[in-house]
Amino acid sequence: MRSSKPSNNSATTTMKHLLLMAFAILTIGCGEKKSDGDGSTHIKNIKIVDGTFYLKNSDKPYTGKIIDSFKNGGKKIEFNIKNGKPHGLSTQWYENGKMQAKTNNRDGKHDGLTERWYENGQKEQEGTYKEGKENGLVVLWYENGQKAEETTYKGGEANGPYMSWHENGQKESEGKWKNGQQEGLVTEWYENGQKKSEGNLKNDQQEGLVTEWYEEGQKKSEGNWENGKAEGLVTFWYKNGQKEEVQNWKNGKSEGLVTSWHENGQKAMEATYKDGEVVEGSEKFWNKKGEEVDSIEEAEQ
Repeated sequence: MRSSKPSNNSATTTMKHLLLMAFAILTIGCGEKKSDGDGSTHIKNIKIVDGTFYLKNSDKPYTGKIIDSFKNGGKKIEFNIKNGKPHGLSTQWYENGKMQAKTNNRDGKHDGLTERWYENGQKEQEGTYKEGKENGLVVLWYENGQKAEETTYKGGEANGPYMSWHENGQKESEGKWKNGQQEGLVTEWYENGQKKSEGNLKNDQQEGLVTEWYEEGQKKSEGNWENGKAEGLVTFWYKNGQKEEVQNWKNGKSEGLVTSWHENGQKAMEATYKDGEVVEGSEKFWNKKGEEVDSIEEAEQ
């Protein structure tokens, strides 16, 4: 079963990456105005040394507002700085005038509400930081307005329930985090609403029965896991419901008899394993007609 970690697919990147853009943009400037005469200065007048902001002609950490604008005159960024560090509200806009991001900072660290929007005005993400770390519920949306993900954080680690959705609104996954590790029941669904997989995790590793289904609803596989390793009987099925293969596992390695079948129900292969290796001379093969053959290649013809 695929492990379901907080993700927003291709719709958004992680919260941390997006927030770092607010500071990366400080190395870019396109406007010409040097000062507004209101305690603010243009980004071109700023230098950054070891994460601290200075005016280019000063060795004293800068306090005030940093601004930049697009060539059309519209606002691009507006950051508040105190003693050389981001402090207070930092704001970014798209060239079309719509809000791109709002980030609250305290003494150089993200602290408080952070929001980000797509260029069409639809909210992209929302979350709260405390002393530079995610703290509380973080929510992400697709560009079409459909909610994509909800994850709860504490001290920068995922901690609590999470849920994600496909872009069509169908639930995609549901589970729980504990101190940055997945814990308990994890369930996944296909875009059509059919259950995809279900299993338990302990300390971020699969534990107990894990079951997978095809998109049409037929069972695909089922087996037991211990400490993240397959243990005991693992069974696979074709889409038509015919058994495909039965394996035995011990400490994460194949152990004992492994049997597989063709999709028409005829036996295809038998082999005995020990410590993950095939026991010499134990392999037997049959083609789709039930005739014994010499190799797996001949069996699959």
